[in-house]
Amino acid sequence: MRIEGGIAEIDLAGPEPTLLGAAAIVYSATSVPGVRAARLLRYGKPCCVYSHSGAPIAEPHTRWS
Repeated sequence: MRIEGGIAEIDLAGPEPTLLGAAAIVYSATSVPGVRAARLLRYGKPCCVYSHSGAPIAEPHTRWS
């Protein structure tokens, strides 16, 4: 995990987590003091949370997004 400007960038390996698993990762990351959002990557590419069109959402996620 890398933290810059209040955003944790988390690059995952292995199987992609479910939506609930991704939410748990974001929730845990944002519990770290100074972290307000998390960007989830899998092998360096956006993953884990998708738009209605099926494209991965690359923007950082907060506890409320």
